[in-house]
Amino acid sequence: PVTPGLLKQDLPALLAVTAAVGFLCSDYLLSQQDGWAMMAMLVLLTGLIAWMGFIVWDLAKKSQAGRFGTIALFIVLGAGVVGFIIKTILVEILQI
Repeated sequence: PVTPGLLKQDLPALLAVTAAVGFLCSDYLLSQQDGWAMMAMLVLLTGLIAWMGFIVWDLAKKSQAGRFGTIALFIVLGAGVVGFIIKTILVEILQI
């Protein structure tokens, strides 16, 4: 049977799409915003990253992944966040 609405298992995919869109649009958004909006975006992105970390931890806990599995999940699923942070730092340093 099909359940209407957003399912719990749909959240990681939704977060991945949100992160991808944010990554692709970040240069435009950062160049068009004033200081207050940039600060708000920084706070909200930090909250989103923390929430994604909680989701990965919850996924590891519920799937009984163990220590190695939990570390592997954080490394693999956290690589996108690390890439986004590195990209942001490089853009600021190189002023591209």
